Amino acid sequence: SSGINAEWPLRPGKLNVFLTLALMLCVSCDDIIETEEEKINKIVRLPEAVEVKMLTIKSDDDEIGRFKELKMKDCIDEDVYSNENLMEYKTDGDLLCGFYAFQANKKQGTGLGAYSDAGESEERLKYFTESVKQVNEINAQFAKGEITWTATINFFSDMSEKDKYPYSHGLSEGGVSAGLGSGLGSSLGAGVGVALGAGVVGSYDVLGATPDRGVPAPKERETDEEKINKIVRLPEAVEVKMLTIKSDDDEIGQYTAIKIEDCISEELYSNANLTEYEDKRDLLCAFYSFQAKKKKVPTATLR
Repeated sequence: SSGINAEWPLRPGKLNVFLTLALMLCVSCDDIIETEEEKINKIVRLPEAVEVKMLTIKSDDDEIGRFKELKMKDCIDEDVYSNENLMEYKTDGDLLCGFYAFQANKKQGTGLGAYSDAGESEERLKYFTESVKQVNEINAQFAKGEITWTATINFFSDMSEKDKYPYSHGLSEGGVSAGLGSGLGSSLGAGVGVALGAGVVGSYDVLGATPDRGVPAPKERETDEEKINKIVRLPEAVEVKMLTIKSDDDEIGQYTAIKIEDCISEELYSNANLTEYEDKRDLLCAFYSFQAKKKKVPTATLR
């Protein structure tokens, strides 16, 4: 035997089935590797006069300028706008290359699509520039130990506040990601993360920079009393009903009041403990501990 399947090449009907299965297995188009040409074709460059101005480095006397043309193939890698490289931007040319790389790596169905023309590209650059500034400021604070989270560029980074509004107000599902405008992420139901902007994962306001380590932790540890004060208990009748364990004849019930101080640890709703719930008492205690661990959401919205 030659080792070649007699049915290859696939007949049209079987090929369709094969392609369908392949697409089903391709959970995300991120898995598809684009060529350099495909990436470059997604970039909508700025008006020529604006681009030339950004790529011209003036001398101190502002009379003599040195123009350095961009090589587009150098401006298509995601690494061009990585956190490490953002900190190294020294000229408008560096920023422009990062912006073009950001466009080159846009994913279909996630965030804004390709820009309509050079004018829109110029407008979007303003938001991207502000996001870069935010990311660098946040990460500099993290490096100094002033905050406990970092930020990255994500698909919100070229959006206006109006563009972000549907995502921050539950009107759009946005793109699913691990990492918001600089990368904010919201948690949906059983823990599916959606990245929105500068890149924060967890509860958030939409930024153009992404806190990718979650919502900033409070600088001081909360006391038990502070945690308990955050808990809004159920109506007494409902709570009593949940805490009453009935006997087999369903006529006599034993009620044991809950000790609220025993219901403030987040360990109570860890994955391991969730599987150990035996009655509504366990569920109620976990619900109260969930409330006790809620974090205050930052209210300031970065531009």
